Amino acid sequence: MMTTEHDEALVERVALAMCNVEREMRGIELLTNFINMPSAKELFVSKARAVIYPPAPPKTRLQVARELLSAEASKALMPPFLDDGPSMRAVLSALALPAMED
Repeated sequence: MMTTEHDEALVERVALAMCNVEREMRGIELLTNFINMPSAKELFVSKARAVIYPPAPPKTRLQVARELLSAEASKALMPPFLDDGPSMRAVLSALALPAMED
């Protein structure tokens, strides 16, 4: 796993590359850093983060139910054969999430 320091360096390199692609398309001089363009840095850093760290897909009702039961039971992973048990059905029934693929 990379440290935050390395992650930020990666984000800034990707942001600069994205900025330079746009500048090149517009026929503007390419940048070597964002020192004189802090507002451009903010914009492209947020775009780069979205590419590097996309949002996690939504959890299914079964995943949420397993997490809730696991947290209450023993903080351990629950074996899949318990997914059809009465406790799991109770938690799934109580969840007010829209039906998703389980």
